[in-house]
Amino acid sequence: EIYLYPLRQAHMEPRHQQEQSAARNTIKAPLSISAGDSETAKEVAAAERAKQVYFARLLLIGVAALYGTSFSLVKILNASVPVGIGSTLRFGMSALVSAPWLFRASAAATETRNNDNNNKNPSVFFRSPEWAAIVAGFEVGIWNSIGFMAQAIGLETTLASKSAFLCSLVVVIVPMLDRIS
Repeated sequence: EIYLYPLRQAHMEPRHQQEQSAARNTIKAPLSISAGDSETAKEVAAAERAKQVYFARLLLIGVAALYGTSFSLVKILNASVPVGIGSTLRFGMSALVSAPWLFRASAAATETRNNDNNNKNPSVFFRSPEWAAIVAGFEVGIWNSIGFMAQAIGLETTLASKSAFLCSLVVVIVPMLDRIS
């Protein structure tokens, strides 16, 4: 059997939910295939897996292309508008694109919390894991903003290719720092 694991971490779920998740994500042969025709079922499962692998590779190529072109685009953007306004435009557009997922997840978390606690007291929210995640996300966002602003300012004085190379070194440096610490 081929399993497709969900994005959430399996170790955070009770054992019976892990088994249910694995059962839901098992690739099944279509109903039109008889149970005795295991070769056809294997071929269908292999074709489905191959399709998923190709889709994942396409997404990876797309992300790499967007990452690679972002340095040149930021350099062009900085030539026409100030760094602060350009960054505000970039991140404002990305916030608008990702907002539907944020609000859907927030509404689901609020509903779950209210059903679990049967308590409508708003002060409970400030002691919840959701609030801790918001505070941690805000801190990460501040550091990320500082990094992007520094990168945009740096692009005013250097080539986009040099900036891309230096920024990509984080892939090498972070594991080395992690190993040292």
